[in-house]
Parts: sequence; structure tokens; C-alpha cells
Amino acid sequence: MPKIADALPSMFQRTMEFTDIDGARSALANGWILVRASGTEPLVRVKVAAESVREAEKIMEKCASLVHKVIKEIVS
Repeated sequence: MPKIADALPSMFQRTMEFTDIDGARSALANGWILVRASGTEPLVRVKVAAESVREAEKIMEKCASLVHKVIKEIVS
């Protein structure tokens, strides 16, 4: 999670607010994103809300790419 928390704010140009308490959460001008590692399962959950489905999908794709990259680095 620290690597994701470090990278997440700079991934989105319109980050209004960021917190890394209990995960990594960015408030964006057009929505928000939350990335949390599960405490009971080997999962990383990504939750997104945006003004439209299209915006949410774009945000999700960027964040999913980051999560995959970080996990790949850790596993390798």
C-alpha cells in the first residue's frame, strides 16, 4: 500500500484532497477513488465514484494498472 499511496496523487491531475489513512483515498474534481488492502484476504479493493460511468471507467483503468504494476514488482 505505501507504493500505491505514493503514486496515486500524482496520477490524477485534478486531485483535490488525499489521505492514506486506512488505504489510499483521492478526492478528485470529478469523483473519488479508494484503494484498500483487505485485512482478511489477499485482495486489494478499488472503489471509484465519478460524475459519469465513462469517467469512473477511466479512473478505474488507471488505478487498476497501478495496482497491477505494484503487485508485479512485489512478487518479482
